[in-house]
Amino acid sequence: MRKRSFCIAAAIAAAAAAIPAAAQAPFVRTKLVSPTGASPQANGALLRSAIDNLSPAPSASNRWLVKIEPGIYDMNDASNFFVMRPYVDVEG
Repeated sequence: MRKRSFCIAAAIAAAAAAIPAAAQAPFVRTKLVSPTGASPQANGALLRSAIDNLSPAPSASNRWLVKIEPGIYDMNDASNFFVMRPYVDVEG
């Protein structure tokens, strides 16, 4: 199993190195999302709102990083499911 993990890691590193520097635009803005502690559903709504309301709007020249602090974020709402926005990455 160890050899396989190394092969996967090497393939990922090679693929990342092949991406032109211009395609790896740095994040211009960062948003930190902290759980409210009220409920997992409230935390999920907070995260969804934070991503939906990023301003200025994410674009190729205005990339966003959303950092999520530890907590439970319940976003399993069939009527309002979560879809990631282009030019937004999530970490946490």
